[in-house]
Amino acid sequence: LYERLAKLRERLLEADTSVRIVVTPERMVIDEALRAHTDLALFELACDAVVMNRLYPAEAAAEAFFESWGRLQEERLAEVEESFAPLPVLRAPLAREEVVGVAALAAHGAAIFADADPAAVLCVAPRLRFARGKGEHRVELPLPHARKDALDVAKLDDALLVRAGNRRRSIPL
Repeated sequence: LYERLAKLRERLLEADTSVRIVVTPERMVIDEALRAHTDLALFELACDAVVMNRLYPAEAAAEAFFESWGRLQEERLAEVEESFAPLPVLRAPLAREEVVGVAALAAHGAAIFADADPAAVLCVAPRLRFARGKGEHRVELPLPHARKDALDVAKLDDALLVRAGNRRRSIPL
């Protein structure tokens, strides 16, 4: 089991492996996605894009009943683009029916990616890095969206303990 987990960790940390975060234009979902992005970064799992899912098509948002919802979705989309920058934000339209089956998934993927390769890494984010300066050593661990008051860092023996929110990681030095 440990060998299999070690191989899985190696694969997850390879440069061509990344995570795509999927959000809907709802406050709680966006907040959870921001937290998840921090958690993934803490464990060096790279995110290369965000998919904004279930966006009303222009014709639906233009109807009087959905007009305010359409405006709200555009505001949330702008917020996601700003919060997750420099990650690209892909737009996934709300489908007329539930996306089930190979043909429906292929059509949905085509709507999201257009001519781009869905398997390509769309953005390379910085990961854990050890740096050496004038008589000093640094550990650089980008933690997007982490609040300073929610971080705790301590050195214990030959490890650096990093706590971000409810997650904790030990980094061997």
